[in-house]
Amino acid sequence: HFAARTRPGRPRTQDLIAAAMHQRAIPAEACLFVGSTGNDLTAACAAGVGTIRYRRQPALPKTEPPPLYPWFAALAEESSPSRP
Repeated sequence: HFAARTRPGRPRTQDLIAAAMHQRAIPAEACLFVGSTGNDLTAACAAGVGTIRYRRQPALPKTEPPPLYPWFAALAEESSPSRP
């Protein structure tokens, strides 16, 4: 397991990936990189590592919970006087 963020002035991502493989003595064919950006995936490919793209799904909108006793609301509607 290896995680990193790159910034200006730091090593490129592909160099970080290669360094991690070298440090652990793991061949690129035994590695899999999960990334969320095109730059991540390009760097992993440049390092010779297989890739999987991860995309975060937006949260679903919150909805009102169903009424606890729907039959109670139906009874209230039936018992209310109708207007002409």
